Amino acid sequence: MNLVKMLEAPHFKVLERISELRDMPDSRQKDEKYKYCKKAINLLARVYSEANKQYVALTDELTGTQNRISVARGRYIESIQLLNTAVRRFPGNVFAGMFGFAQKDYYQAKLESMNTSVLGVGVLS
Repeated sequence: MNLVKMLEAPHFKVLERISELRDMPDSRQKDEKYKYCKKAINLLARVYSEANKQYVALTDELTGTQNRISVARGRYIESIQLLNTAVRRFPGNVFAGMFGFAQKDYYQAKLESMNTSVLGVGVLS
């Protein structure tokens, strides 16, 4: 899930090579390395563009999933409230006693499940 960090490594290698080029005297080797760095930067720009689209799609999907979970929990809690009210009130309490229905506990999430995943710092740049 750490898409941003995964894509930073090639970026830093290219930047290191560019900084090495600045200190290098003019030569044919410098021109070749310059051409390599120029191609690498263009490739990274295309990769970052696609990765950024994937990152945005991933965050949208996770947001949608979290919303669906929240809605489902809310509906579950409402259902439990209705059941508990029906079991306590007359005539529901009579029928509940005859058929073995009892009040239910509300859903209690574990503390560990309340933490959300970390995706990185956001938009790739």
